[in-house]
Amino acid sequence: DWSSDVCSSDLDFNKLTISVGDMHAKALGIGDLSIADQTGAAAAIDKIKTAINTVSSTRGDLGAAQNRLEIGRASCR
Repeated sequence: DWSSDVCSSDLDFNKLTISVGDMHAKALGIGDLSIADQTGAAAAIDKIKTAINTVSSTRGDLGAAQNRLEIGRASCR
């Protein structure tokens, strides 16, 4: 977790906390995929889709946090 004040203020709405889960392949469930047969390949595709969605969601959250920091910085001037 990472926390910061968006603006120099003790008000709660100026606080921003960012949490990023483990994005390593093993944590995403794709560290030990097997495509040796059709069943394993199908399971691997499902796991990869889930991992992509997880990473995309995290990237979206980070982008939103970045926007909030930039807007906060601009409004504090």
